[in-house]
Amino acid sequence: LAPLPEHQASWHKASCMNSGLRWLIGWCCSRTRGNVCWRLASVGWFAAQLVVVSARAQQRPAEDEADRSFQEGRTLLASGAIQHACDAFAKSYELRPRSGTLLHLAVCLEQKGDSVAAFHRFEASLAAALPAGRLDRAPLARTHIATLTGKLAWLSIQLDFEADLPDLQISCDGIALATGTSSPTALEPGTHVVTANAPGRDPFETTITIAAGAK
Repeated sequence: LAPLPEHQASWHKASCMNSGLRWLIGWCCSRTRGNVCWRLASVGWFAAQLVVVSARAQQRPAEDEADRSFQEGRTLLASGAIQHACDAFAKSYELRPRSGTLLHLAVCLEQKGDSVAAFHRFEASLAAALPAGRLDRAPLARTHIATLTGKLAWLSIQLDFEADLPDLQISCDGIALATGTSSPTALEPGTHVVTANAPGRDPFETTITIAAGAK
């Protein structure tokens, strides 16, 4: 399982403390006088509230910084400072992942000319928006995905042998490609170098040229 984000871990800790305190108070009440029990309950409740407040205090600065970076990104994008705007949106998303921030980052990357990165961000923003109920963001993401699909080149790897090569490594321009999927890889149109390596096999390298929209 993936580790909990820091603020979720804090809330999880507070929840566990509350459960432990409820058990401890119940145990004490079964063995002590009522007034002692209520004093313990008051102390336990106060301690639990301190943990909750601490969790909120730790979460708030990151959220505030994420909001500031997001607004900074919008201002920079409107002024034409594309690279700095993309950096600001990326920072905001890192601090507080939200589908709206990811959508702005995708638009920014597309304006920057990084079509491959923009395509993947639009896909990710669409995947994040639908479960969150933000259906209003879906049409914009889908429109840009369709536009970029026609602008990008697409590389498909088909192995013409049946040998079992579990350690086969295929790369394009030095970036490793997945060999267990039939989904094409998005690339910028133009010339690319594809290499393949496997233990006990001679290295393979070829140069290909792919046009926009070609698969």
